[in-house]
Amino acid sequence: MKIAVVGLGYIGSVSCGCLAHLGHEVVGLDIDPHKVDALAEGRPPVIEQGLAALVATAHQEGRLTATHDVDVALAGSDVALVCVATPSRPDGGADDSQLIAAVEAIGQGLRRAGRDTYTVIVRSTCLPDVHRRLQAILATSSGLSYEQGLGYASNPEFLREGSAVEDFFAPPKIVFGARGKGAEAVCRDLYLGIAAETFFMDPGAAALVKYADNYYHAVKVTFGNEIGLLCQQLGVDPYAVMDVFCKDRKLNISSRYLRPGAPFGGSCLPKDVRALRHVSREMDVPLKMLQGVDASNRYQIERLVARIEAADPVAVGFVGLSFKEGTPDLRESPFLEILRRLVARGRVVRVYDPLLLEMVATPDHDPIAELRPHLAEDLASLAVACDYLIVTQKLGTQMWDGLQIGREHHLLDLTADADLRRFGTYEELYR
Repeated sequence: MKIAVVGLGYIGSVSCGCLAHLGHEVVGLDIDPHKVDALAEGRPPVIEQGLAALVATAHQEGRLTATHDVDVALAGSDVALVCVATPSRPDGGADDSQLIAAVEAIGQGLRRAGRDTYTVIVRSTCLPDVHRRLQAILATSSGLSYEQGLGYASNPEFLREGSAVEDFFAPPKIVFGARGKGAEAVCRDLYLGIAAETFFMDPGAAALVKYADNYYHAVKVTFGNEIGLLCQQLGVDPYAVMDVFCKDRKLNISSRYLRPGAPFGGSCLPKDVRALRHVSREMDVPLKMLQGVDASNRYQIERLVARIEAADPVAVGFVGLSFKEGTPDLRESPFLEILRRLVARGRVVRVYDPLLLEMVATPDHDPIAELRPHLAEDLASLAVACDYLIVTQKLGTQMWDGLQIGREHHLLDLTADADLRRFGTYEELYR
């Protein structure tokens, strides 16, 4: 392909050298004459291991040129890869002014050239609302239509400084958010020869993958450092602790607990988080992220209660009440907390949880005495009694077969069970 790389900073320069190495014809575009001159002479504008050799070879073989003229860049390309900077503003927001200016300049250049097909791929890191604005700006400035020849895609990068060339050719994943006729095909041809799982999604969702990655990386660094502080104060070797922690790839280093869903609860997590928070206060070691864990979990509970209340249901039904499926353990179950809050506000509440139904009361003790008046014998009776159903456990999809759940019901699924989507009022927690 013939590709214009717009913005010759770190990501743009690496992209120029690597894309040319893949066999594409690449023209670099920037308003900075020093960057343009360097690339035009076969030198990368940035220092990155392995990049100088790639740029020099591509320049010698005639596959890499550079210009400061947008019309020249567009004339020599069918795709623009936008890699301009989106630095922080003083208020913490991302400054997207350079990105907007670049996309608008591309659109105006396409209009001047009378182009009827072109694809713009935004590599710069920006939020979904910016991508929506960029799509509108590109269509307006170019005069082209996404239903005809205009293409747009977000394509977040996952390059680490110091190993960017290696990361380019061996990425953890390739993510595109494509829109427009032919855009997906262009995206598939961009990284031919690179073996990595490739995902196509909405442009905004693709953009958020990058932010989710960086948020999680920051959380991991902070978590490791807070464990280090705690270990230091308790006279324990933090490296030994974290070495063993990282060996657990079933729970710790895995996708477990990383799906958006309900608040945490149970016999361990709340208790142990409190204990660590208490000892950190006693030692006067402020573990800020640890302090925020409980507050964030409480907010999730409050948010759920507010969401249910906003629907103003006649009666609320819980499908499962324990903190996790497969146990009747109600200790610090977030759903029990939500039930209590709803009851305190005068709401009619019913519960179907087969393991709770098996709990036997003795003359001296009933472990679920407060719940007995709210228990339903089966899902069918719960659906009849309640217009708002909160699904906290799957309970086997066969249990849902034949249920009469229609528009008069509101089904809020906290399990993201695809099988339940057949119901017309299905809704997930974060949709």
